[in-house]
This record gives sequence, C-alpha cells and structure tokens, in this order.
Amino acid sequence: MNFVGQPVLKQIMEIEETLRVLDDLVQSGKVRYIAAPNFSGWHLMKSQAVSEKYGWNRYVGHQVYYSLAHREYEWELMPLALDQKIGALVPDGFEHHYRCPE
Repeated sequence: MNFVGQPVLKQIMEIEETLRVLDDLVQSGKVRYIAAPNFSGWHLMKSQAVSEKYGWNRYVGHQVYYSLAHREYEWELMPLALDQKIGALVPDGFEHHYRCPE
C-alpha cells in the first residue's frame, strides 16, 4: 500500500497511540506515507509535534475540503501545509456531495 489515511482511528484513540500505529505501519513497510483526515490546524500541528518528539513518521498529506465556493483552507491550513511541507488531498467534489445508493 502506498498511502494510508485514518479517519476512524482519530475518533477512537489518542493522538500518540494513533501516530505510533501509523509509524509502525510505515516502519514495517506496509505503507509508504501517512495522511491526516480533515483535521483543524491545531490538531494537525499537535500531531506533527508529537511525531517530531518521538521521532515517528510525520503526516505528508492532509485531506481538505476545498473548492471555489469553500476556500476556508486558504486561511489557516494552506499556510500551515506550506510551512510543514504537507500536501493537500482534495476529494472529488461529485463523490464528496453525492453518494451512490448501495
């Protein structure tokens, strides 16, 4: 697997536990990169600080909601991403708003 995001883990475990598990996945070669779900700026920076403190792999991507109509990403998260070298993962607008019935 090249990439893993973790929208469910953030709900269940503490930041340190989540990052430890993700670091173990990278260290074992099961994934190459990790990305954060739609975190706020403070949550993303706290995660980066914890990763740095323990020497764990840092997030290299961040799922963001961004479109011409919704540009809040530019205010806080874009400058943070540029400073921390975190790529933006923008979901497909159609898929994001219109779920196919199962």
